[in-house]
Amino acid sequence: MSRIPREVQLGRRLLGHWAKRADDARIDVIKLKLFITKRCNLDCVHCGIGGAGFDGADELSSAEVLALWAANPRLQMLSLSGGEPFLRDDLCEVALAAARLPKLMALSVNTNGWYSDAVLDLARRVGPAMGRAKLYLAISSDGPPEAHARVRRSEDSWARKEDTLARLRAAAIPNVVIRHNVNVNRWNLDEVVPYIEANEARGEACFVSMYSASRHYSHGAGHHRELRAFREELSQQQALLRRLQDRPGFLPNRFLVLAEDFYETVEREQPVPCFSLRASLIVEHDGMVRPCINFPVDLGRVQEHGFDLEAIASGPKANTLRETIREERCPICWTPNEAFVTMMCNLPNPDVWKDPRQALVRLGRLKG
Repeated sequence: MSRIPREVQLGRRLLGHWAKRADDARIDVIKLKLFITKRCNLDCVHCGIGGAGFDGADELSSAEVLALWAANPRLQMLSLSGGEPFLRDDLCEVALAAARLPKLMALSVNTNGWYSDAVLDLARRVGPAMGRAKLYLAISSDGPPEAHARVRRSEDSWARKEDTLARLRAAAIPNVVIRHNVNVNRWNLDEVVPYIEANEARGEACFVSMYSASRHYSHGAGHHRELRAFREELSQQQALLRRLQDRPGFLPNRFLVLAEDFYETVEREQPVPCFSLRASLIVEHDGMVRPCINFPVDLGRVQEHGFDLEAIASGPKANTLRETIREERCPICWTPNEAFVTMMCNLPNPDVWKDPRQALVRLGRLKG
């Protein structure tokens, strides 16, 4: 009997919460991305956070992060990002607490891989505590050494992250999944696809995203100009996107299939109905809740609402924004932060699966 892919298992869980139509209005926040810090040791060309001078003074405290977990026990997917999360001394503590969330299936920690000892320590402590869930350690990888150094603005960054990857592989810790986080952008566009293909030929998973610009990243007018230029370049390079599609993993493949449609023209349309503010949202380092990284409208801080995400997502401002998202009057985007949970919530939608019967086969409801 074939093993059901993990992303499809997640999808089966989501179908237990959502009606089989994409216009269902219910609110059930099961995916959270917490930017646990905006401090960073690097100043990457495509980001902007590292050069913005964040000092950590307004970050959520350990107690506040733990209160966030306690108030939201229905979370199934949780991502800890930054900045560089391993600059927080309490990262292991809050990750261990997250591992105990009763419905959790996936905990992801994003890192540039600079702090090898801290990454290994977290993997060894949190991995065995995950139970049936998985701990994903996502190491930023921007192409071969020259491209990586160019994007990261650091000649040492390649060696540091490669050392972290090697030590994680050697440790072979239960429940820990290692992956390369690869952002495709103007600074690595010519080199990144062969790099991804070479890694995956060695059996190393790559999680691919596309460059985006947003106030979340402290981006200014220059970054938005770069984004427009990148989208125009990518619309002329559909063969590149088709090469990326020939990759393992159902949802990564679907993400890139739909990205091809998204980047085909400069005028964007949402590939499938977005579930931001229904199934997912983000929390910034200071507790501010927003629909997603590309629609950074402030909904209030968790500290002001008893840390209850669904209470915030059910408020009048959120209700108005949900309608804005439904009508595609938001900044139209196709980024993994929102796209993966959106695709899972759209599993019955033929725009995702192309063939509705295939959806049932992959979900184990029918025999192929």
